[in-house]
Amino acid sequence: MKDLEDESLIVIAKEAWPSLYTEFNFLCEKAGFIPNIAQEATEYQMVIGLVTAGMGIAVVPTAAKRLFNLDVVYKEIEDFPLRAEWITAHRKDNRNPALKHFIEISDQYS
Repeated sequence: MKDLEDESLIVIAKEAWPSLYTEFNFLCEKAGFIPNIAQEATEYQMVIGLVTAGMGIAVVPTAAKRLFNLDVVYKEIEDFPLRAEWITAHRKDNRNPALKHFIEISDQYS
């Protein structure tokens, strides 16, 4: 984490994902520095695009590596406890029994 101290960072905007933004800032401060946020973006596609353009570096979910393979190098950060909140989204009128079962199981882990 401390290696990020002097880097220009591109992050997902607080308005787009408030809990992730807050947690990232907290982890940086816990590591002894205030992050140098050069740019915020509302979607990870935009974050990676800004990295590709040379605007800075970003901390992104592992899944982004499979989705965005522009001229970007991805490296895993060891011992980085950043976790994201997840919710389900479905149509209000969906009566599928499999959906009901999925939501019941999901609720057990929340």
